[in-house]
Amino acid sequence: MLLRSIARAGICAAFALSCQGKVRQGGSEGAADGDATPRPTRRMPAVRCTRSSNPEATLPDGLRRELSGHAERIERALRGGTGLPVWNMLAASVRDESRKEVFLRNLDTLAARIRRAGPGKVEEIVHLEVAPQVQGRMQVSCPGPDGTWTVRTRVDGADLAIVYTVHEGGPLPPRVVHRLRRGDDGWEVLGLESTAHRFRGADATAHRARAEAALAAGRPIEALLEAGIAQVLAMRGRGVVTPESDAVARMLADGKLERGAVAELARTLGLPAERIVSVGLFNTEFDLAPRVRYVTAVDDVRDEAAVRKEATELARKLTAKVPGLTEAFDTVLFEALPERPTDSSAPIEAARVAVQIGPPAQGRPIEENSAAAPSP
Repeated sequence: MLLRSIARAGICAAFALSCQGKVRQGGSEGAADGDATPRPTRRMPAVRCTRSSNPEATLPDGLRRELSGHAERIERALRGGTGLPVWNMLAASVRDESRKEVFLRNLDTLAARIRRAGPGKVEEIVHLEVAPQVQGRMQVSCPGPDGTWTVRTRVDGADLAIVYTVHEGGPLPPRVVHRLRRGDDGWEVLGLESTAHRFRGADATAHRARAEAALAAGRPIEALLEAGIAQVLAMRGRGVVTPESDAVARMLADGKLERGAVAELARTLGLPAERIVSVGLFNTEFDLAPRVRYVTAVDDVRDEAAVRKEATELARKLTAKVPGLTEAFDTVLFEALPERPTDSSAPIEAARVAVQIGPPAQGRPIEENSAAAPSP
C-alpha cells in the first residue's frame, strides 16, 4: 500500500510546483503523507575544527563545490525539455526500474567527477548522536564557506558519506542531505534528501494524535494525510526504527485507513471508486504535497490543457470538502492515468499536474477548518 511502502523504502522525491510533466508509470510505488506545526530549526552539532593526526581520507576535495549545484543540474537534465520534474529519490529506494535507470543515468557525470577527484582529509573524529537509538563514531570535516559538513561512517558494512548542507533562511530548504557510498570504483552518488521547510521540527506524536482524532470523527482523508506527516517526521533514515515510526506503521499496517480515504475521495470528487488509484503525500524536495492518482476521463493524457482543466476542477471539489488543506499545503499533485495500473501491467504514460491551492505559507494542522467543511 502507498504508506506502508514508504516505511520500507524511505522515498524522497521532488517536483516543480508550477510544472506539468509526463512520466512512465509502472505497477506500484511508495510515497508519504503528512501535517505541519513548524518549530525552530535545529542547527548542526558544534564540532571544533582542529586538525587530527588521522590521515585517513574522506571525501574528495572539491566535493562541496560539486554538490552545491547538484539538485539544480539534475533537475535540468531530467526535465529534458518535456517539463518532467526531477525525482530526487535515493537510488536504492526507486522501485520503478525505468525511473531508476533515468535517475542513475543523469547522475553519471557527477559521480564520475567525484571518482576522479583526489582525496581530502579528515580534520577531526567526533561522537555524534544520529538518532535516539543510533550512536557511533564518525569522521567529520569542518564546514566550508558554503556551510556544508561532510560525515563519513559505516552502514551495513559499507562506507557511507553524508554531506549536510545547512541553509539559514532564504528559498532553499534548511537542510539537504546528499548520500554517497564508496564502491570498488570510488564514490557512488545515491541521491539526496531534504527536510520540508514548513513541517521541519513538527511533532510526529502530535500529528499521529490528529490522525487518530480525524479518523474517529469520520474524516479519513485528513487522517491519512496527518498519519503520513507523522510518518515522515518519525523517520530517521532507512533501516532506523523509532518508537513513533513503529506506532505510525501499526496504524497504517492493515490498509484500512488508505481504503477509507480512497472511498471518501471518490465521493468528494464525484468519481467511481475504481477510478481512484491512490491518495497520499509526496515528500518533495522543499515541502510536502498531497497526491491523488486517478484514471482520467480525458481521451489523451498528452492533451496538457485538458488534463490541467480536469485537475483544476478536481482540486476545487477537494478543497471545498476539506478547506483545511489550503491552510496546510499550497499545492495538490494530480497524476492522471489513462487506465488503472496492475502489478503486471506494462509502463503506463501518465500526466502529472501540480495545482496551486493557496499561497506558500507556514502550514497549520489540517483539521483546524475541516469540521465545518461543506460538501461540494
